Amino acid sequence: MIESGIWLLLPWGVVVGMDLTTVPQIGLSRPLVAGAVAGLLLGDVQAGLMIGAVLELFALDVLPVGASKYPDYGLGAIAGATVLANAPIALGLGLAVFVGLTVAYIGGKGIHVVRTGNTADVAARARDIDSGRASVVNLLHARGLLRDAVRAAAVTGIGIVLALVARNLGPPSTRVAVMATLVALGAALASSMGGAVNVAGRTPGVRMYIIGGTIGLAWLVMA
Repeated sequence: MIESGIWLLLPWGVVVGMDLTTVPQIGLSRPLVAGAVAGLLLGDVQAGLMIGAVLELFALDVLPVGASKYPDYGLGAIAGATVLANAPIALGLGLAVFVGLTVAYIGGKGIHVVRTGNTADVAARARDIDSGRASVVNLLHARGLLRDAVRAAAVTGIGIVLALVARNLGPPSTRVAVMATLVALGAALASSMGGAVNVAGRTPGVRMYIIGGTIGLAWLVMA
């Protein structure tokens, strides 16, 4: 049952959320990793891998550099895994993806709030920073880390609540649940293809992408 591991999701969410932009940035925030570990904590690794793989397709369209805005798909994967754990994948995947995407975008808004707070902090202590006071720099660094930790914990908590509500409500019918799953998978594939095209550029990257995709589809049909 998920109740035995649900409280472990909160510290895991803090680690995942901070890994995205703060520390240690070693890939723990990737949806596939975040979802798999969440599934393990909830006693259903398969569900965690499934939701993580789907959200990973959405995340392929994101390049988290500089001041770019992007959703926190890692925290979304944790919420999605909570929805899907120990539930029929065909009936719950669409709902899990919907909850995961919602939480991911909430997490993205939280990143903006953290950046705004950090900017205000730096502006308020600009003179001390210019004077080279290491203690001030260390303090600002610690405050920035704390902000991101609070953000990650808050978004994870919101995700857990939304996931539990979704589990209790459930889909209105089997047909709607299956259709929601198909829509979620289609949207994920479309997002990943759009990201691949953006990364490939115009030429010759797009040509190679089309050739590779055609070969892959042909192999899949003949296999």
